[in-house]
Amino acid sequence: NVYGDDANIIMDTFYKKGIRQVIYLGTAGAIADYQIGDVVTPNEFIDNNNVSVSFQENLAHAYRTELSNRVTVHDQTKHGRVPTLYHETLALLLNWKAKSVAAMDVEGFYLARFARSHKDLKMAALFVISDQTLGGSTIDESEARLNLIDASVNKLVSFLLPKILTPQ
Repeated sequence: NVYGDDANIIMDTFYKKGIRQVIYLGTAGAIADYQIGDVVTPNEFIDNNNVSVSFQENLAHAYRTELSNRVTVHDQTKHGRVPTLYHETLALLLNWKAKSVAAMDVEGFYLARFARSHKDLKMAALFVISDQTLGGSTIDESEARLNLIDASVNKLVSFLLPKILTPQ
């Protein structure tokens, strides 16, 4: 999990070293009525200036059925992106919710943009809900819910690790 545009630096480094398959696990704040520990697999990102980046090629979509036996999965979600927490205003979150933005994260926008400009890259990006930005459990309270987040991550890793070790 990286912060914002650092995703570009990391992806570029991996790419230059010949890496062409990436499974990315990150965290996201729920805008929709999702629970802490749910997993989202985005297909689009939109920033606070309404710039949109499609991510239909997210390979995580193919895992939806198998993963749903382990964790609650919300597939084909739209994510918002803000440069900093200071940009995360209530008005912006409510606007995104009205536009069916389900969650927000800080790096997915960059991951999707990198994948689109590197057609030979295969990427699966999955995000665990770590807080509920419009109430419920805020980022300040997320420490109390680390067990739920960790449990989801452990389930994802136990599912994904064999796929990495024995690629299909």
